[in-house]
Amino acid sequence: MGEIKWKNGDIFKGKFVDDQLVEGSITKKDGLHKEGKFIDQELHGIGKLVKQSGEYQIGEWENGKRLGEHKVYAKEGNQRGYASYINDKLIKLVEIL
Repeated sequence: MGEIKWKNGDIFKGKFVDDQLVEGSITKKDGLHKEGKFIDQELHGIGKLVKQSGEYQIGEWENGKRLGEHKVYAKEGNQRGYASYINDKLIKLVEIL
């Protein structure tokens, strides 16, 4: 386990193999936050993306691209809906009222 703080303000925390983050989190200078397993600094497998607004989604990623159904949450933690993706393209969004 370790942590790298880059000059540009990005912070990588977690497990590193050959100086590459493979599991943990990336927090970008602009506030975007990713958690999960990584390949080449991109989410791969089940992961979480937290937007600057605090809203977040949890689902499957393949080389940084959203895939399949993701659960979408408000920053307070209540689920707002589901989003379906193919190759990072939004196909369907269902909101929970």
